[in-house]
Amino acid sequence: MRLTWLIGAVAASAVFALAANPTTNAATPAPVVAISNGPGNSCALTTDGAVYCWGRNDDGQTNPQHPLHDQPTPVLIGGLSPVSEVAIGGINACAL
Repeated sequence: MRLTWLIGAVAASAVFALAANPTTNAATPAPVVAISNGPGNSCALTTDGAVYCWGRNDDGQTNPQHPLHDQPTPVLIGGLSPVSEVAIGGINACAL
């Protein structure tokens, strides 16, 4: 339970950092237009259609290239065409 709270706190901190100044945040090279939050992880969608995710990753939902390793900072999710929507579930993340 304590680890879940810690990961949630890290995710919340990243959300507030991105929301505070979305046009100049070093975590994403483009402004953030949407953020989806799940239980312990989050994904941000940028104006250029890129998706960045962070937080719990025990099922590869945050960083599929490194499952089982939590992602404390936003990481670009590669291999996606420009995305228009992003959504997080309990053990998954989806992009349209």
